[in-house]
Amino acid sequence: PSVVVKSQQTDSLSDKSEDKGYIEILEETVNDVPMFVYVPHHARMTLELGMPDKEDSTIVFVAQAADIRRDNKKILGDFVLKGEKLSYGKAKAGFCAVIDDVITIGVEEDTPLLQKAIDRGGYFFRQYPLQNGQLIENNPKNKAIRRAIGIRQGQVVMIESRSTESFHDFTQALVDIGISQAIYLVGSTAYGWCIDPSGNRVEFGVENPRNTPPNTSYIVWRSK
Repeated sequence: PSVVVKSQQTDSLSDKSEDKGYIEILEETVNDVPMFVYVPHHARMTLELGMPDKEDSTIVFVAQAADIRRDNKKILGDFVLKGEKLSYGKAKAGFCAVIDDVITIGVEEDTPLLQKAIDRGGYFFRQYPLQNGQLIENNPKNKAIRRAIGIRQGQVVMIESRSTESFHDFTQALVDIGISQAIYLVGSTAYGWCIDPSGNRVEFGVENPRNTPPNTSYIVWRSK
């Protein structure tokens, strides 16, 4: 199963192409799980390797995407950057593909979108799926700040728990707020930021460049 969204559909408040991108930040609580929901406007998503430039005024959202292997500090799972496949592996069945500005989030070990991302100069990464009973995790009972990228009512959104939560409770909360498909993003203290409607930078996680491997990947939303 997968859900496809054209990034152009993220412009729900206004269709003026000259409008500058920003992130709408919603606070929602369900079943005692408080969350931030980050909604991109006038922005398109790509992947980048290495921490993006904080002074880049075109960036409106940054969050760590794929996990890093503990043994060799390389990207865990299939990863495509501008059509170049940088790593392999299907340990995590969840995926996010960005091809010709079309974003697809799904759960599939063998998806044709991986090769399509390579052929079309697109982007692809894998993470744990957070819905449909597909979650596989070694220690599901531990609690941490959780993050995900998912689709709600045809719109791509990012979600972050405002308190430490188990995978189970976070997953259930996503279902309850109407997320139709989602995959996990790196949570806990992983650093990122967004630009709110007033142009202010809102940071999350802990910035620690010395301990961030060079192969760390990020989803990056930029103004169109």
